[in-house]
Amino acid sequence: MRQRNGATFGLLVCVLALGGASAQAASAYTIQVSTTADRSGAALLNGQSYTQSDQIYVFLGPVTPVTKDIVRVKFYLDDPTTSRAPSKIEKTAPYDFVNTARDGSPVAFSLAPLSAGDHTVTAQVEKVDGSKETASGAFVIAAPPPPLLFSDEFNGTSLDTDAWAPYVSRGHSGNGLRRGSAFSLADGNLVVTAKMVDGQIVSGGMRHRVDYKYGRYVFRVRTDVDPTGTMSGVVLTWPKLQRLPQFTENDIYETGAGLNTRTPFRSFVHYGITNQQKYFVHTADASEWHIMEMDWRQKSLKIYRDGNLVWTVTNEAVIPDVLHHVSIQLDARHERKLTRTVRMYVDYIRIYG
Repeated sequence: MRQRNGATFGLLVCVLALGGASAQAASAYTIQVSTTADRSGAALLNGQSYTQSDQIYVFLGPVTPVTKDIVRVKFYLDDPTTSRAPSKIEKTAPYDFVNTARDGSPVAFSLAPLSAGDHTVTAQVEKVDGSKETASGAFVIAAPPPPLLFSDEFNGTSLDTDAWAPYVSRGHSGNGLRRGSAFSLADGNLVVTAKMVDGQIVSGGMRHRVDYKYGRYVFRVRTDVDPTGTMSGVVLTWPKLQRLPQFTENDIYETGAGLNTRTPFRSFVHYGITNQQKYFVHTADASEWHIMEMDWRQKSLKIYRDGNLVWTVTNEAVIPDVLHHVSIQLDARHERKLTRTVRMYVDYIRIYG
């Protein structure tokens, strides 16, 4: 159990007159919560965060078995105005939100049926003198983590070719060659190496063998600077089938081929029948490690850098709606002679649903 990001969900308390809704005084009652059946460690239900697998114990307080001034207590879930039928009515103490066991302990409130998000429990206390008091408390169901669909931590000794298919082709726009020999694993990283071989640039590109529609893609990456301004490091998603003339491509991380610099770098979304582009400029050095993330959904595409949301696309005409696969490429943007070896490093890549 934890407090939700410091959020303050104030306890809502008011007194309702029997014939009207005007507040007259603060309620003497509160909504209490405990994580144990003996009510130990009880606290105000005041914005705590739980998961759907949790069970909690919720009850009205402070009351005792000898409380004589309460006729009944009506409990409401997610109905702070008490405009619908109550979910539970209790006529004797202790006043538990779910029920009371024979031994007097509260019955657990299972959170499994509730959706992620904000929720309230409200109690309307009807008194012997005809007055009513209302107390309400709030809590949060944290969204469950998305399922992990694929991950490669690159901790082995060689590339997992059951998961990855290296390209054997000409390079970007016909520049240089793409060969599987450019890939290696070292110190827990995937290393893509670009160098001159027999007068030609030999580098590498590869694709993940499984395609996904939407999802969250997370990886840690950096790319060496290139004194010749030739090589560009790219991690992207590419469609399984390009439905021409409609074009789609998500470049999550693209360094470009800056002359002896990797500042800035960019994220692109390609779309439309004329390969239109929207992009975001990262004012950061791509030769240093960065954690990049794309959260791709039907109605939004979000780019994060080092845990911070930096760009959001919400135009559904721009966002791809077809199967894509991840590709990792160190591309030759020009047909030049490299003056030194250039490498791209990927620490890990993880794909979530």
